[in-house]
Amino acid sequence: MQENFETTFEKLFKKSYPMLFCYAQKIVGYDDAADVVEEVFCDVWKRKEAIDLGDKIHSFLYRAVYTRCINVINKRNTTQGYITLIEEMHQRQLDTLEDNHSKMVIEKIENHELGDIIKEKIDGLPEKCRESFRMSYIYSMRNEDIADVLGVSIRTVESHIYHALKILRNELKQLKK
Repeated sequence: MQENFETTFEKLFKKSYPMLFCYAQKIVGYDDAADVVEEVFCDVWKRKEAIDLGDKIHSFLYRAVYTRCINVINKRNTTQGYITLIEEMHQRQLDTLEDNHSKMVIEKIENHELGDIIKEKIDGLPEKCRESFRMSYIYSMRNEDIADVLGVSIRTVESHIYHALKILRNELKQLKK
């Protein structure tokens, strides 16, 4: 029976393959048609003990090819759906990052510009105010240490810093307008 099945199977394959391929090609396209038909024939071969290669085998083969084609289409749709979903998620991430990056760049530019303006305003302060202010706010020195370095009283240092802050506030208020 094994030799008889192999001979019958080979004849069936040679006779049916071209027609089944054309049928599958109309449903799933050229690229997947050969795979579909070959899988159907492999299933027939695997189930050779339980399958009858009689008169109704052609109907069985066409139905099996149709079912496999539908499975291929469903898999494509599912895969395409996942791909579309992943692409949408990726685009949203890019949009978010781009928005954040743009904001960060703008903030950096604004901060840099503001820093330049503040530096310019500090440089425009009277000499003693400028020195006291820089030592206090830029170099984080205590008022007592500033007084020692400049050779003045702590009260004088406080007065210079107060005066510098007053001038800078007025200058920066004018920038807002």
